[in-house]
Amino acid sequence: MNIFYKIFNKVRRSLKGRGIINSILLITRRYLQRLKFRKFDFFELVETHEMDGPEEVKLHATKYEASKPMFFKKMFDNLNWPYQDSTFIDFGCGKGLSLVFASEMGFKKMIGVEFAPVLATNQ
Repeated sequence: MNIFYKIFNKVRRSLKGRGIINSILLITRRYLQRLKFRKFDFFELVETHEMDGPEEVKLHATKYEASKPMFFKKMFDNLNWPYQDSTFIDFGCGKGLSLVFASEMGFKKMIGVEFAPVLATNQ
């Protein structure tokens, strides 16, 4: 499948599900996020067979895909608790983008746990 067809389908699904304004806002937010973190490799997909680590753990793993900031923020917007005094622990932290989001939200401490060194070593 060529890249133009993939992009076209993504845009079409976004327009159908979100409408024009929300699709433009989403694309803008994603672009700004990638621009903000351009020196890190958060966004490339990593398939399970490309990961290193114990085979018994890989059996239960799925591909790596970066967290989406919109969903991350919505999750915590609905909680009524002072997370600024809390520790954020991310099991399966991948390349650590959720840890960055937690830091920006003001968590007191962030801990990431990842089995695949290829993900945890972000250059």
